[in-house]
Amino acid sequence: MVTTITDGTAEVSVHLVMGWRQGRPSRNVIHEVPGREDPDVILHPSGLRQGTMTLLLADLATGLAAEDMHAAGAVMTLNYDTLPAPMGYVVQEGAVVDLELDPATLSRSILTIPYQEVPL
Repeated sequence: MVTTITDGTAEVSVHLVMGWRQGRPSRNVIHEVPGREDPDVILHPSGLRQGTMTLLLADLATGLAAEDMHAAGAVMTLNYDTLPAPMGYVVQEGAVVDLELDPATLSRSILTIPYQEVPL
């Protein structure tokens, strides 16, 4: 399967997913009770995935197009065959989407995206 990113209008093909890091923030609440050894705990499900993906794109023009898509403020959809279903995401608040020329080829581009999963 081809890995793609779309904003609902435009689509970019990803040559290779070079890196993937994810975590899920805990939403549990822990109350320390004075005079007690054990705290009161309120359990909540964890939040949606967040992390960083690093993508290798065919050339600099494709990298620039993908960077522009992420700068537009849209919900993105990642179709990646390793994920069980397409993932909706946005760029994390205050994060920088990083684009660089691949030092190994000097023709492909590498896009690093700090993401926050959102429902599609």
